Amino acid sequence: MRLKALEALRNLSHQIIAAEALATQADQLGAAAHDAGDTERADAFRQRVRHHRIRSMALQGEFDALKQRYAETYQTAP
Repeated sequence: MRLKALEALRNLSHQIIAAEALATQADQLGAAAHDAGDTERADAFRQRVRHHRIRSMALQGEFDALKQRYAETYQTAP
């Protein structure tokens, strides 16, 4: 069970990194579209940025909750 929890934490951290990377990439593409005067495309990229940032925050919440449960379950007493 302990290894499964650690694996879940690792998977969540990878998903958080991926969501943030996608948000950053969409943000850069949106900025380029805005600079080129393509406001429709820039707005679409802003929506994608928002989607990925919200996903990242949700995953971070899951990560923090699992990390807390892990610490409570497997923490060794001093």
